[in-house]
Amino acid sequence: MSIVTLPLVITVNTVAHSFNERYTRYENKTQMAEYYEPAADIVRNPRILVKQDLGSKKVDRGLISYVVQEVLTDGVTYKPMTCNFTFICDPLHSMAQREECLESMAMIVATQTLRDGFASRLV
Repeated sequence: MSIVTLPLVITVNTVAHSFNERYTRYENKTQMAEYYEPAADIVRNPRILVKQDLGSKKVDRGLISYVVQEVLTDGVTYKPMTCNFTFICDPLHSMAQREECLESMAMIVATQTLRDGFASRLV
């Protein structure tokens, strides 16, 4: 059963991308879920991976990854690109504190100049 409202819709450059759940499973004290974009080109294979480490009592740790195959400048070859977001906190942090930290990171990443500098490896 999904823990998010589906489909998960993400708008990038005014284009809406809908992701459906492929699976949720538990393995080695880890909860994992994968979401895929059914309307996407099969070669690009964009997907969102979510992992929660459930094995530690000292830290809460989670990872969200966006993975996509993108064509290189030769116009023929596809190679994967991955963007990861890691969240680690003490189990005693409140939900409000967690949400504020996550919202702060979302706003930082939304800053165009910082994002451009980071992607260009200048920052």
